Amino acid sequence: MKNKKGLIAALCAIVLIVSFAACAKSAKTQNVTQLVTDANGNAVTDADGNYLTQEVEAQLVTDTNGKTVTEVVTDAEGKELTTIVDNKYVKVTQAVTVAQDNNGENKTSAGSSNSKKADSTSKKSSDSTTKKSESTTEKPKGAPDAPKNVSSLSTSDVGEKSVKLSWSKVSCSGYQIAISKDSGATWSYLEKEYTKTTYTAKDLTSNTSYKFRVRAYNKNKVGTAESKWKEVSVKTKANKDPRKIEISITLPLDGHEEDTLIVKIDDKEIKKTKVTLDGSIYVFTTEEKYKGEVKVYAELENHGSDSVNTDKKKCTLELPLTRIPILIDDED
Repeated sequence: MKNKKGLIAALCAIVLIVSFAACAKSAKTQNVTQLVTDANGNAVTDADGNYLTQEVEAQLVTDTNGKTVTEVVTDAEGKELTTIVDNKYVKVTQAVTVAQDNNGENKTSAGSSNSKKADSTSKKSSDSTTKKSESTTEKPKGAPDAPKNVSSLSTSDVGEKSVKLSWSKVSCSGYQIAISKDSGATWSYLEKEYTKTTYTAKDLTSNTSYKFRVRAYNKNKVGTAESKWKEVSVKTKANKDPRKIEISITLPLDGHEEDTLIVKIDDKEIKKTKVTLDGSIYVFTTEEKYKGEVKVYAELENHGSDSVNTDKKKCTLELPLTRIPILIDDED
């Protein structure tokens, strides 16, 4: 299983040198770069955190237009391998290459117009590339092994602006902690070299959903190896401090006509007044103080409405123009 993971990782990292495709007809060889992985299939990095790679000298196969020929990588059972790019599953591909004879000449010509010949070359080169990849998945001498995955990641002491994280201890050099404010679309590090198994995230926003993830790593002078990430989701508590709320309401533009504005908080009417529909912003502050999250609702009797849930001291709403005016042409 470890060898298969290493094979997949190595094949995923083969760089397709598209920039050389235009000159592939005249070039004898091209350097194909592949990622160095450990026995667990994890990428190996140097002391600065950069991925270690190595070059494989091979002749790239090109079509009649000079473009590099690629093929989909499959496992031992013939199933197509996939990887994740931009949060989408895509097929793993590799450049088709051929070996050279003792005279330095290619056994099969690149860029052949014979499709059957290209297919057979593709199959042969795939076999040789696979064997070569299997032989290069061994970690560099002295590189660390990846630690076990972190488990039992949980949250506690959830407040308005802080959350405590806890996880199981594993044998490793340290832990890395990251946070996401957009449901995991983007992440930023909170800690890159942390040694404890508890961590308190601070300076958070109240009444907001967050994702946290933690992984273990081993590091030495040769490189770094990480485990897989462990994730957890949490929502901070709403602001419980009593506060007056400043409400800003954008009015629609409807020929400067008048309408009646009604404002409610948690279904209780707190404001009713005449307003001019001139596209201006109507602003007022509540007399009463509120705790926690409340629902602020605003509507016009003859137009649209808007609402928002908030635990802040300020909120904004925008009322749409829902009534469609009927234009009647005057008869001559």
